Amino acid sequence: MRSAVLLSLTLAVAAFFVFTVPAPVSAQVSVGISVGYAPPPLPQYNQPYATQPNMIWQPGYWGFGPYGYFWVPGTWVQAPQVGLLWTPGYWGWNNGQYGWYAGYWGQNVGYYGGVNYGYGYYGSGYRGGRWNGNSFQYNRSVTNVGGSIGSSNYYSDPGSYVNQNNLPRTSYNGGAHGLTARPSQAQIATEHQKTYPMTSAQTAHVAVAQSNRNYLDSVNHGTPSQTSVAKPLAANNHPAGYTAVKPQAPAAAAKAAQRAPAAPAQHAAAAPVQHAAAAPVQHAAAPQQHAAAPQQHAAAPQQHAAAPQQHAAAPQHAAAPQHAAAPQQHAAPAAKPRPSAKPADESFWTKP
Repeated sequence: MRSAVLLSLTLAVAAFFVFTVPAPVSAQVSVGISVGYAPPPLPQYNQPYATQPNMIWQPGYWGFGPYGYFWVPGTWVQAPQVGLLWTPGYWGWNNGQYGWYAGYWGQNVGYYGGVNYGYGYYGSGYRGGRWNGNSFQYNRSVTNVGGSIGSSNYYSDPGSYVNQNNLPRTSYNGGAHGLTARPSQAQIATEHQKTYPMTSAQTAHVAVAQSNRNYLDSVNHGTPSQTSVAKPLAANNHPAGYTAVKPQAPAAAAKAAQRAPAAPAQHAAAAPVQHAAAAPVQHAAAPQQHAAAPQQHAAAPQQHAAAPQQHAAAPQHAAAPQHAAAPQQHAAPAAKPRPSAKPADESFWTKP
């Protein structure tokens, strides 16, 4: 499975990358992290309308940087190649830490930890739309579609809609109180197919989010005021109310990095779970009448206990696939090897 490349980072070094190198902490295969405490629940958010053809929804999630967890707002992004779909990243418990398993592009949507990101990403697969030749067709029963999208580029499938009100907002798999979803054989196969890392626009989006003080969990306490944006953030497209995070002085960063780690929860080894191949979702032909755009798909809150309990270990992640070189038409980043399957213990962050 996908795994995070765990780096031995001090807060001072991480701060250097944040403020001098425009690269996000959670960028696909380039940087990965391992954290000693779980990410916050996913906040409630509304999806902005899709206003341009062939844009794919990238759901919001919690990233991690030198100042702790920060919110990466959901946004509409362009695929590096016609026909590709986005598999979101997710946090997964592994060897006493929470590792980030980065998202990727591929012909199919793979495993993303069973996390319910909403708007078609309900824990498995994607119900928000589908490719039809060179055009992406949006499912208006799930996705908010603006008037500028022609009727030939959307359809309605009411049966694909999932009411979010009674679903958990847990943002990680495994560990204390985490999700227990396991990958199907079809999802495992997807990760061994030809895949592509996130585009340069996506990495710039994460970099700006990481540098915005208002997106820090320590500032917004798990409820960022701006949870989604219509276009990816960039150096020339900052979010409303943007306030740059001030980098720590080297001495303060070094002192913070030396804090003793909290003891991780104890987990019994779990036997591998065999899964039957998931059947592909069949989409009916687009009906002539189109349902109104969905309302707020807010997930219901879930209470998380502070102290870890005894839980079975999260699934072991098989070696992740190699990314193919990104197509030239969208200037996607060059191919890099997928991260190793087993996080190391060198980058262990503890909650302040």
